[in-house]
Amino acid sequence: MERLGVRNPNDLYVGMLKSRTVADNIISRFELGKLYGEDRLSDVRKRLEKETTIAAGRKGSLRSS
Repeated sequence: MERLGVRNPNDLYVGMLKSRTVADNIISRFELGKLYGEDRLSDVRKRLEKETTIAAGRKGSLRSS
């Protein structure tokens, strides 16, 4: 893990969950462009990022909202 610049596995998971690939799949699956009233994918990504929080919690657990 250290070679990847990640201190613990949760940092890796948080990074994956915040990735563009995951965001685009969530946007597509739940049709968030329609929900947010946005046509451009970049605008939908920005809105999704603003509406969600992904962080490693205490004792290594993951939290999202």
